[in-house]
Amino acid sequence: MPAIFFDTSALVKRYDPAEAGADRVQDLCRRAQGWTLLIARITPVEVASALNRKLREGRFNAARRDQLWQLFRGHWRDHYRTVAIDEDIWTHAQQLLFLYALRAYDAIQLASALRVAAVLADLTTDVRLCTADRAQAEAAAGEGLSVELVG
Repeated sequence: MPAIFFDTSALVKRYDPAEAGADRVQDLCRRAQGWTLLIARITPVEVASALNRKLREGRFNAARRDQLWQLFRGHWRDHYRTVAIDEDIWTHAQQLLFLYALRAYDAIQLASALRVAAVLADLTTDVRLCTADRAQAEAAAGEGLSVELVG
């Protein structure tokens, strides 16, 4: 079964249709597409941060933020498989920071996606990282990962 790992920059588009690339992310998340949807264990913290940033910026009111947070939590439980962050992922993320111009959490996201690709290599040839971050997309491609750049 093909697998797609969403970093937060892409995943938050599922919850904010006003963002560029939201239609593509929503399409990828449809069960009929057949993707196994994966996220890193840190993603809920980043989603909460993104939703609250939108509230502070006046793009959402509190009721909308809370509605989207509840929707995300339901998807987290029912739609996404969460990748645990172990010592090897922490170490790999640190190494990636010395190779690419990444933010810290982006390096953790990328190291998690690379772990998924390695674990699933014998089960499927279609594992990709979905991101809206060009620097992360370039780093992922540099590491040999298939990338879906949205937005």
